[in-house]
Amino acid sequence: MKDNDFLNSYKKNVDADENMFIEEPSTIDKVKTSNNGDNEQKATRRTLSPKGKATRSNPSRQVAAPDDSMTYEEKNAFYAPNKYSAYANAPAPKGGGGNGTQRIIVVTLMVILLFACIFMVVSFSNQVKVIDFIGWVKNDFMLWASENKIIAQVEETYNDEIEQGRIISQLVAPGEKIKKNQFLKVYVSKGPDMDVEYYLPDIMNMTKDEIETWANNNLMSKVRISVEASDTIEKGRVITYEVNDKTVIDKVKRDTPIYVIISKGSAVENAPLKEVRIPDFKTLGISASMVFAQENGLVMTINRIFDEYVPESTIISQNLSVDSIAHPGDTVILTVSQGKEKFMPSFKQLDKSDAMSLAGQLGVPLKVKERYSSSDAGRMIYQSVSVGEQITSETTLELTYSLGPKIAVSNFEGQQRFAIEEWLSGVNEFGARIDLDITYTQNSALSGTILSQNIKDSYVYRDTVIKIVVSTGNVIFVPDFVAVPGAGYDLAVTREKAEKMAEGLGIILLFTEGTDPSRLPGEVWWQSVSAGSEAAVGTIVKLKYNPVNITLNVPDFIGKTVDEVKAMPEYDNLNIIFQLGETSSTGNIIYQQSVTAHSTVAYGTEIILQVYIQE
Repeated sequence: MKDNDFLNSYKKNVDADENMFIEEPSTIDKVKTSNNGDNEQKATRRTLSPKGKATRSNPSRQVAAPDDSMTYEEKNAFYAPNKYSAYANAPAPKGGGGNGTQRIIVVTLMVILLFACIFMVVSFSNQVKVIDFIGWVKNDFMLWASENKIIAQVEETYNDEIEQGRIISQLVAPGEKIKKNQFLKVYVSKGPDMDVEYYLPDIMNMTKDEIETWANNNLMSKVRISVEASDTIEKGRVITYEVNDKTVIDKVKRDTPIYVIISKGSAVENAPLKEVRIPDFKTLGISASMVFAQENGLVMTINRIFDEYVPESTIISQNLSVDSIAHPGDTVILTVSQGKEKFMPSFKQLDKSDAMSLAGQLGVPLKVKERYSSSDAGRMIYQSVSVGEQITSETTLELTYSLGPKIAVSNFEGQQRFAIEEWLSGVNEFGARIDLDITYTQNSALSGTILSQNIKDSYVYRDTVIKIVVSTGNVIFVPDFVAVPGAGYDLAVTREKAEKMAEGLGIILLFTEGTDPSRLPGEVWWQSVSAGSEAAVGTIVKLKYNPVNITLNVPDFIGKTVDEVKAMPEYDNLNIIFQLGETSSTGNIIYQQSVTAHSTVAYGTEIILQVYIQE
């Protein structure tokens, strides 16, 4: 009985669990008992779904029924959904997958906005706002550039108004922004140009104030004025002066030493200088401090030291305290900063761009040269300032970079010799050390033309010899342009005749007027190259001829005989040429002339007369 009570209780619990997942079965089949007496029972329970389909039995869970003649089989409460399930045909949510698409768009826009913000932050953080550097000391600008990761470029130029070492102008205007690691160029004053010259004034007749005004207006840096007692020279007038430059005649440069001694009157008039109260020299600056010391009879000494924080040429301290009392002859010692101490690094591993950047950061003027060498192209092969050497305001650095070991040689054949010589001069200036071996030969080509070249359109190494063959042109013989003295125009050579004689020879005539009273007007009477001399094509021959300053009227020669023309007075003053022409019964008569009758021509003008030939 106890077992049956337990099974009944268990059955109720199981049925309650099954009702949570599936509908109750429609029928429960009883187990049929066979009549063959072997007590073997076969039970089958068919459970139908709401659609009338059979479910799979679970033989593993069997519980004995209270009735001994009945058995029960426990079914598994879970079954897989199918197309006949009550939930299989449930309607889909409205709107399909629209909500998912909207979420993708929103996420995409947020990502784009995030990247835009990052880009703007990076862009603005990589820019530096340029400030107004005009008036700054160069070292302060270099420090600012270094702190802001800007590549500083400094070009020094003379300026009469801005003191040396201060910035005159800048290429990028204040307020503009530039990216880090970009170049920023400024122009720094070198102070006045000391090579400017002025006429030396009449110093002996000038007063002390006039001399000082002249020196200040013209920025004369080495005019030294001292005073001495004099019983003969009026106070404030010049006793004597000296220009300490033997090359000076009437002009002096700004840095020419001029020493002037001014009278301070008689010794009786000159009482000792009064006591003087010491100012704060830091506020005066070096130049004003030196003037103060000189005017008050103090001895000024300046000690220069390096200081990491105080700008160059700034007064750091003074030995006499401010407002203390000093007397003439007392010594004032000023300690002046030379700026931060710097030492020259090695530029060996840097290319030209990096070298320029480093030199700019150091504030050192840089000069870059290039030379051919055995090193690879682009390598630094020489540094003018030794590594570790102290850098001062006067330091200038020169770096030499290799152009490599190979020199490109072009083809100069057909060109004039000077073309290859100019090229040679250019590459040798960079250390190529190339030489020419020239052979000359006569040739129809113009004199100086390169006929052949053994190395062309290729590369050579240093110390190579290039062989060329150069034409001297065809050999010609210089004509005789000077007639025998006393010859008439029929034999004398004028400019017109000389040009005809030189035609086709390839020589160049240069005419120069020169007077020889024994020669006819317009006659050539001297030549620079002797007649019969060998010359090449292109040879220049200079000729001197009498100026033509006399004219005459051409007669009418038509109808006259040859003898009649020769008897005319104009015959000796003209270059008349008779040419045989047409035949006629009346031979030896002029029937045509090349220059119209009654024309005005110069002495020696060539006139051709055509003469009939007797039939």
